[in-house]
Amino acid sequence: MGGQAITGWNLMRDNNSGKSFGFTSLNTWKKVTIGNNYYAGPENNNTNSGWRNFYDLVATFTPTDKISAYYNLDIGNNRFPTAPSATFWGMGAAARFQLTKRIAFAPRLEYYSDKDGYWTALPQALKEFTATGEYKINDSFITRLEWRRDWSDQPYFMVDQTPAASTHQTMIIAGVMVVIKPGMFKF
Repeated sequence: MGGQAITGWNLMRDNNSGKSFGFTSLNTWKKVTIGNNYYAGPENNNTNSGWRNFYDLVATFTPTDKISAYYNLDIGNNRFPTAPSATFWGMGAAARFQLTKRIAFAPRLEYYSDKDGYWTALPQALKEFTATGEYKINDSFITRLEWRRDWSDQPYFMVDQTPAASTHQTMIIAGVMVVIKPGMFKF
């Protein structure tokens, strides 16, 4: 169990004189961990009227040493002093399968409902699917190839230099990670 007092929320500088508060819990069992976070406080610009409430749940599962997964749920609401409140929520799930000593595969699926356009400035439902393949060259180098597809029920994604020109976008990303272990470099 834990608690926090927060000055500003997703901001470099606080937008009012009010403070928000966070409450956390973490429960761990042999193959399952569940974390709960709840934040609440006045977060509207230049006023302490109207509160934002946000709940976050993260559940991780490790049924075997070759399979791990997580589920994440976020639910939020922002009450404005002079306008209707805005509600937003999202969920995501992912898994990682270690197929061999060197090869792994990780799919991820996410859904986000911003029906009032609070975070994205457009009332919409966003979806995302990512498939990541991993190849471990040795203990120091890991390569990854990722295919990602994002889509919305509204034109939201940029095409060339035109904003909000498409309801979807696709990306392919390749990368190499260098793993640095303690004691690897001695000065």
